[in-house]
Amino acid sequence: MRFWAILLFVFALGVAGCGKKSNKQVPVNGSVTLDGEPVAGALVVFMPTEDSPGQGGFARTGPDGKFEIKHELNRPGLVPGTYKVTVGGSPPLMDGPADEAVPSKKVPGRYGDPMSTPLTRIAVEPDRTIELKLESVPAKN
Repeated sequence: MRFWAILLFVFALGVAGCGKKSNKQVPVNGSVTLDGEPVAGALVVFMPTEDSPGQGGFARTGPDGKFEIKHELNRPGLVPGTYKVTVGGSPPLMDGPADEAVPSKKVPGRYGDPMSTPLTRIAVEPDRTIELKLESVPAKN
C-alpha cells in the first residue's frame, strides 16, 4: 500500500509541474548499502523538498546496490536541488518477477516512510554520485 501512495505522490508532483518552466535535468546515479553491504532490489524514491524545483523520481537497485533515477515517462535524471529520499520494498509489478519487489536485505522501516526517513536533504548536483549509507541501528550523536 505504501508503494502505491509513494508512486501516486511522485506522479502528482509530475502533473503539478507540467505547466511550469522545465529545468534541465542531470543524471542521478548512486548506490544503497546497509551496514556497508549493497542492497539489491530496493525501491529508491526521490521527492523534492519545498525549495526544490524538481519533480521527483524513482529507481530499483541492481544486484550491486546501484541505481539510476528516472522520472516521468521513464526518462533519466532529476532537476538539481534537494530531495527527501525513501528506500524500501514494494509489491511486485504485474508483469515483473515477485522477487524484484523484495530488497536483498531487510531495510529498516524508517527509511521507507516519507514521514520518518532520515534522508531528508539529499543534494542532487551535476557529476555527483549519491551514496545512501543506511544503518540497521541509528547512529548516536
